[in-house]
Amino acid sequence: MSPLAAWILPAEGPLRRGLALRLMLVLLIALIALSGTVVVVAERAEHAAAVRDVDEAVVALGQRIRSVQASWMSQAEVLRAQLDFARLLDQPDEAQRHASLSAYFATLGGEGIFTHALLVGASDGRVLWRYGTRSAEDLSPPHLGAAHGWVFGQRDGTLYRAIVQPALVAQQPAHLWLFVPLDNGLLAANTPPDVAVEVHWQGRVPIRLSAAEVVEHLWIDDSDHPTRVLRWPGDPAGPDLAVRRFTAPPINVRQGLILAALAGAVVAVLGWAVLVRWLARHAHKLGLLQGATQQFNRTQRIDEATLAKLDDAGRASSTELQGLAADMRAMM
Repeated sequence: MSPLAAWILPAEGPLRRGLALRLMLVLLIALIALSGTVVVVAERAEHAAAVRDVDEAVVALGQRIRSVQASWMSQAEVLRAQLDFARLLDQPDEAQRHASLSAYFATLGGEGIFTHALLVGASDGRVLWRYGTRSAEDLSPPHLGAAHGWVFGQRDGTLYRAIVQPALVAQQPAHLWLFVPLDNGLLAANTPPDVAVEVHWQGRVPIRLSAAEVVEHLWIDDSDHPTRVLRWPGDPAGPDLAVRRFTAPPINVRQGLILAALAGAVVAVLGWAVLVRWLARHAHKLGLLQGATQQFNRTQRIDEATLAKLDDAGRASSTELQGLAADMRAMM
């Protein structure tokens, strides 16, 4: 036995003390093991719940993006049709046409989803008119073609979805570009408040979006929260969306440790009431045998007191104690 073990559990000393120390050590080890098990189970359950929740969030966000993007296209067609119906693009005077278009978009106020608009000549790409409702960002069309695209705002650091509609300006072919920002407002309208998204596009600095301030910390520690990457549905040139989700722990570690401590206390009480009492009775009987031996050594004869101690030690005892008492009586 090592010196440390001998100091903690001395081989010498009263039997009751040795039994009590060993029982307390076993209970302490059991409590530590139970507490460690609670912590490990809680961590694994939390990780599994976090993975499940973020996977669900990615699936839901992908479905929501498809639906919202279809809505954007429909609203862009409706807006173009309204401009055609009002004949705002047919006005021959350029200054009057610009004023009418600006006044029309101003009447939309904050109700529309498009924060910026451009009219661009289809042949030369010249900007014929521009309008911005949210910021002073001067956006440009992503290309000269008639396909939807993406534009990064250098001033406000926002990525915009650019939607194009064919148009006729004073009977000349043109493109009407409408821009939707990927910002916190868009995220809040289409995801639960516990979701955070990081937008990656063409190697630029990622844009971090969150529907609520409470989940901004999701990007502080990369190891605590699993991340899933969602490619923008239906557009290979679109951004990658790194999705994280705040997950409340399914098991409260503090409560689990408290329960483990209570369970340890209950086991200790039951152990003390059952095991220690049984061990104490055997220690008492061993004490009787010791007393009988000491008395025989002093008197060198078996008297009634010695016989009584031997009988008491062997009565209602284990087989080993009964055999020991009988052997000692035979030897005496």
